[in-house]
Amino acid sequence: MVDGYEYSITVSDSLVRVTTTGEFEHLIALRMWAEVIAACEKNDCFKVLVISRLEEPLPTTEVFNSSEFFASVGLDEKYRLAVVTTNAAVHESHQIAASALKSYNMRAQFPAAAFDNERDAR
Repeated sequence: MVDGYEYSITVSDSLVRVTTTGEFEHLIALRMWAEVIAACEKNDCFKVLVISRLEEPLPTTEVFNSSEFFASVGLDEKYRLAVVTTNAAVHESHQIAASALKSYNMRAQFPAAAFDNERDAR
């Protein structure tokens, strides 16, 4: 078991790749997304692929507040977000969050989707 919420960010293949492990923590996620956005801006690359290896589903409040969360960190219409999960319970929470992003008005919309494999996400 991984203690806490950990992440890594790399830039390759015309995308920013983020790998997360452990259990979701809101404050760490805010810091992570600030770093993701900085990497996107620095590399002029706005396709983000998240490989989620979280141990538990996202908290319900995070799922249903995802549009506000992403608007607050600065994601806008120039970004494309794909999340890959292999844990079925975690995948479901990411699918619901992606659906919430599509269903609710954000200050700026951006494409987001959850996948169960990296090939489809790319």
